[in-house]
Amino acid sequence: MNKKIGRIEFADTGKFFTLTGNVLDGYTGIKEWDGTVLSDLLMGVAKDLQILDKAMVAKNGDKFRALWNSDYSGYASHSEADLALASLLFSYTKNREATDRLFRKSGLMRAKWDEKHYADGRTYGQELINRVSKGTKTEHEFEEQSNVRQVIAVGIKEFLQMQFPPRENILTPWLPTQGLGLIYGLRGIGKTMFAMWIAVTVAATGKFLKWTAENAYGVLYLDGEMPAIVDQERLSNIILSVDKEPTAPLKIVTPDLQGWGMPDLSTPEGQKAIEPHLEGISLVIVDNISTLCRQGRENEAESWLPVQEWGLRLRSKHISVLFIHHAGKGGLQRGTSRREDVLDAIIALKRPQDYHPDEGARFEVHFEKARNIHGDDVKPFEATLSTIGGKQVWLLKDIEDSLTTKVADLLNQGVAQHEIADILSISKGYVSKLNYKAKTQGLLKVKKK
Repeated sequence: MNKKIGRIEFADTGKFFTLTGNVLDGYTGIKEWDGTVLSDLLMGVAKDLQILDKAMVAKNGDKFRALWNSDYSGYASHSEADLALASLLFSYTKNREATDRLFRKSGLMRAKWDEKHYADGRTYGQELINRVSKGTKTEHEFEEQSNVRQVIAVGIKEFLQMQFPPRENILTPWLPTQGLGLIYGLRGIGKTMFAMWIAVTVAATGKFLKWTAENAYGVLYLDGEMPAIVDQERLSNIILSVDKEPTAPLKIVTPDLQGWGMPDLSTPEGQKAIEPHLEGISLVIVDNISTLCRQGRENEAESWLPVQEWGLRLRSKHISVLFIHHAGKGGLQRGTSRREDVLDAIIALKRPQDYHPDEGARFEVHFEKARNIHGDDVKPFEATLSTIGGKQVWLLKDIEDSLTTKVADLLNQGVAQHEIADILSISKGYVSKLNYKAKTQGLLKVKKK
């Protein structure tokens, strides 16, 4: 008997089959099946292929083929595309199990399908098939419902007995795992250079400024502004200047590599576009907020909420986020202060008062917020990027030492202490203290009698 169903042909006479006996990868042996069981299995496969063949050539075949191959560009979200494909499959199968089986073979299949999203234990996929089988929900309504997650609460005794991964430092002492931080400063002050040094140091281990990366962690660097060739040159110079090359993943996303522009992290679509690149990543650097978080107004608290929620979701996955941001004309960070609420650390990069444009990257580092660190760890200091022996080197000095030198210079020029206080924007008492320090260090000129 010969029988053909779709692309599957069955034969029990007049045909020849050759079996090598070789076992394919992932299988341990050859098993003999009962002929009826094998026939039922093949018949099921044949029917599935027959349904797919029919769907592919139907009037809406273009739509079906796009969804089947995971192209959901015509939909507002992945979830709405899931519903559309499941609806098409159910219209052909009229069967919940067959719809589930076929959907799992499609390009839209993802882990979310089997996640429990409802208090009664229903998964995302089960509820989606419920909707298409009843035909009672629109795509938008399903998208809203599919995002409702089950809230989990536990008793205090059970909670205290739970084992959670220890929280370590990615960059000691201020950037922990599951940390959220922000660095801001005026345009051109050197924020990107600063952030890139952090990225390389974290991926390679070593020391940057006063901070240490003891273990290597994967980094995803999102640069929404600079040309790729500039990033390439800067990163090359940094890697040549550090003691070790990165051993953990260090991935770069720049506008020059994107066909459709950089993702907008204030939208669900932009956030989902980043997800495939988070494997092996412990730190995401967002450089910068104004170019990568474009929805809404910068000074509106509500506009920041989608980005904040994204950062908190990454934190729950043990991924830290470091945001880079611009300062306004007054030197304070631009936009709403609400973004400070969930951040563990905020670092301001400020121009020294005697800065000259030809000095390049020279700035003061000030901690404006630092959870669980204090004392010398948060004292402000000055950093200058220099080139010594063909390598880039950061030269550091405490702000107080810098001010002592400035006060000594002004005193040596005959400037009165109260005028120095106005010039340096410090108190007269502090000028007096630095005057005494300058004397003990021999920085003041001895007046001739």
